[in-house]
Order: sequence, then structure tokens, then C-alpha cells
Amino acid sequence: MAHSYDLTKLDPSAFEHLILALAIEVLGPGATNFCPGPDGGRDVVFEGEANYPSARERWSGTWYLQCKYHRPHLSKNSQAWLIEQIKAEIALFEEPGEDRQWPDNWIIATNIDPSGKAQTGAYDKARELVKKARPKMNFDIWGGSRLLTYLKRYPLVADQYSEFITPGDVLAKIRNILGDLYADVGNIVDHVVVSQVRQFSDICNA
Repeated sequence: MAHSYDLTKLDPSAFEHLILALAIEVLGPGATNFCPGPDGGRDVVFEGEANYPSARERWSGTWYLQCKYHRPHLSKNSQAWLIEQIKAEIALFEEPGEDRQWPDNWIIATNIDPSGKAQTGAYDKARELVKKARPKMNFDIWGGSRLLTYLKRYPLVADQYSEFITPGDVLAKIRNILGDLYADVGNIVDHVVVSQVRQFSDICNA
């Protein structure tokens, strides 16, 4: 049975951890992230050669992955928002005195899909902006659909982020865990609610 995932339930911090988990699978176990605070434009960093973007065309060197999470209703135009985010990052890289160094490979990870219209779409606009600023640097965007594909390809990562799983899948999963194929749906929902309350209480009391 195919799973369906929902990225809108995340927050920027959880999204960043998700990208790290996927980067470890896609690029290699050397991918790492940093504690909250100034990071020099590096939400996730990887050093070395990876089987990306294909087995034949393998990028190498220093990799930066930057996370751009668009909260629901954050802006009226998510495409324009994405372009402005990339412009702002480029400006920081180019700002005199800013302690940033360009990577060899730059990936923007976002939960929205960049529009694909030739030349005027967000994807082409982003690539043109980056090419103008850094002509020889490799650049790519991991949009929402790409991330969903990765989640399906790497189910262990998806399992770590149960908030991605649709409610129907959550109920089915808990039913299996409880070992009762005929469990009452009400009891399952109660189990979900109690678990969440306990988890919240543990966090508050930590």
C-alpha cells in the first residue's frame, strides 16, 4: 500500500532535521548539521564525492544544503518568496566582511515545488541567479515533490517522522503495534491522544 506524506505539519526545525536525515541517505553518512545560531549558510554540510545527481555525473567537494521552509499561509506567493530567499542568501555570500565561503555544490531544500515555466518560472529564475553569482558552482533545488519521493524511497527516514504519515496510516500503524487487528477505532484514537499528551508533558518537565 502506497503511503502519502504531508510536509505542512512540520516546523522549520523539524524540517531541517528531516533534510539532514535525507542528506545522509542521498549523499552519504558524512552529512551533518549544526546547533541553532549563525551557520554561515550551512544548514547541512557534506564533504566529498556523492552518487549525485546521477551515478555517471558525480558531484564532489563541499556541499551546502540550505532549508527554506514555507509555513502554510506564510506568503501569498510562495514562488516569489522562494526567489527572495535565494536572493537574500546570495547577497550574504557576496557581502564584504561576511564570514561565508561559497561551496562547490549548493542545494536549496524547500517544502514547495518551484514553478517550472521556462525562463520565467521559479526554478529557472533561481538557477539564473546562482549562475550569475557563481558560474561554476553546481546548484539544485529539492522541492516538495522531490522530498516526498525521497521519503518513499527511504522508508526508515519516513518512520522517524511520524508527523508526515496521514491519519489513516497512523491508525493502521498503531493497530499493528497493539497487535489487535480488530481494535476499536475509539481506543486507537485515545491511545494517540494520550501518547501525545504524555510526550508534551515530558518535554515541558525536561
